[in-house]
Amino acid sequence: MATRATSFLFTLFLAVTLTMGLTACDSSDSDDGMSFGGSADVTVSGASGGGGDFSGNSLFATSNDLDQTEPAFSIVMFNVTSSDTTIVAIGRDGDALPRTGSFDIGDGSESTEKFTGVYIYSDGGDMPNLGISKSGTLNLSTATESKMTGDFNFSAVHPFGTSDMSVSGSFDADRATPEQIDELESVLNEY
Repeated sequence: MATRATSFLFTLFLAVTLTMGLTACDSSDSDDGMSFGGSADVTVSGASGGGGDFSGNSLFATSNDLDQTEPAFSIVMFNVTSSDTTIVAIGRDGDALPRTGSFDIGDGSESTEKFTGVYIYSDGGDMPNLGISKSGTLNLSTATESKMTGDFNFSAVHPFGTSDMSVSGSFDADRATPEQIDELESVLNEY
């Protein structure tokens, strides 16, 4: 159980790290030289606290990429605007990159082969809209050291059980580079 919590926390950490870094770097001045990976298209239904469909970017990383001690892997899809931030992150225990194929998405309490999904929407208010996966599927059509492509779907519930939602989409994710991670961490250190 402790290792599943680690995977969930890594997935959430990566999502929040990327979001805070991207939000802080988001401006009308696009000359910051930062490239934030591949593409993502996400559909969300039932998100009663705000948020919804988006076309954005995607990255993936292992805990080794972020110098974390507990082994984990995550794919993060995100859309950051001047008014809101939407994130979908899917992760699991273990630094090993997954192979191509279909994988179960669960609620974080299952075996290390199951992934956990997280949906986060924030408009800058005190409480973001959050969904944690209950069940679903991740399909990887490409899985290399530098690229992950595929699609996913999962049902999610707010941690307080206030609403159910359905999250699905596709991604063409690039691996987060050490330079991107260093840049994001330096932005975080300013807060």
